[in-house]
Amino acid sequence: MPSVKDRNANKETKTLGKILKTYLDTISEIIGEPEVKKRATEFAVSITDGALKLAQSKTKAEEVRAKIRNTEESPQTLGNDLKTGIRKQSK
Repeated sequence: MPSVKDRNANKETKTLGKILKTYLDTISEIIGEPEVKKRATEFAVSITDGALKLAQSKTKAEEVRAKIRNTEESPQTLGNDLKTGIRKQSK
């Protein structure tokens, strides 16, 4: 199941895509060229896909950083547990 950040990124990206498509469709209607409309649609889809991939990669990068932080804390926890265990055994 996608995280809240992923869902928000997807929603924001889709909104961006809709805004761009509407804007570019309006411009192509003013110009009146079918080729412009086709290119505008391709451009809006391209921007939306790129933004979505970027948002997903940033979310994944944050998850990796969190896992690395947890990994860094694990040896400290192990060290403290061993230290505490050794102290208890020596008493």
